[in-house]
Amino acid sequence: MSINEQGADYLLQTLAFFLLKNLLMIRKIHRNMRLRLKRFYLTGLLLAAFSLGSGDVGAITANEVFDQGKRSYDLGRYQEASETFSGFLATWPDHQQHYEALYYHTLASARTLPIRAQNHSGALLEEITAAIATLAVQLPEKDLTEIKVAVDIAQNPIPPTTWEKLAKLSPVSLQHYLANGWHPEPYLSPIETLQWEQTWRNNNKEAVSPELESSIALLKVKAMWQLLLSPLSFSANSDILKKWGYTPLPEHFEKVLNRGFSLANPSSKRDFALLGYHYDHLRNIGLAVADRAPLKSRWLDYLSERGINLQEVNFPR
Repeated sequence: MSINEQGADYLLQTLAFFLLKNLLMIRKIHRNMRLRLKRFYLTGLLLAAFSLGSGDVGAITANEVFDQGKRSYDLGRYQEASETFSGFLATWPDHQQHYEALYYHTLASARTLPIRAQNHSGALLEEITAAIATLAVQLPEKDLTEIKVAVDIAQNPIPPTTWEKLAKLSPVSLQHYLANGWHPEPYLSPIETLQWEQTWRNNNKEAVSPELESSIALLKVKAMWQLLLSPLSFSANSDILKKWGYTPLPEHFEKVLNRGFSLANPSSKRDFALLGYHYDHLRNIGLAVADRAPLKSRWLDYLSERGINLQEVNFPR
């Protein structure tokens, strides 16, 4: 290789290294800025709509944006709610519902923290921590425990947990664990799941929030569902199930299913409805047949009203 060829080769290697280094830097900046960009775009859209529509009957208002954020929160779309309230706070910083919006924005952010913290842990935790201090002064009547638990867990990541560990948690901590799926799968150990619920109730005698009641109910019906589909295990564990008051099991399954559905938020109601429909199907018809019309069921009515792709409705585990 000539001197000129060696020089050209060295130049190409240097250029490639420079480009790779800058590409990695750009990707890092992109990860750190993604959350801020989302808020920037949302705020810009809100400002544009407000500016263009001011004076028009159909102009977007602060109350409309607040109500949209609250609807997203109530439906369990916490990422959407967080971004909507973020735009509200940036667009109307002096609004009378400012601190109420900050509360729901912070609570929604806390409920998406385990996922979002992977890319935005530093900035997001600082933002939520600052909001806790503000809300404690401005809205002292609000319960901030769940938000504090979310921050604590994000700062101290937990390994896969066990039923034994869950039995020792307070109601607020347990709700945050269950909401984020930090629990063993009930279908893998249905008897242990039901035993855990008994133990936890014995350790916590105070009243439980409707949200936590529905979360516990969902774990219970999943465990009982597995037993109803497992005749050998069901028979072998019949004595312990009777001792715990879970017999007759089909009746107890329906009771817990109906109560859990009545207390659940919209995002969890879908899980209860899917279990309820498949339970009705197997109880009344049996195994699936390709050319058979869907069983008429209140569970299917609910799922159809909220919208569901039948091609993606699989047998619940």
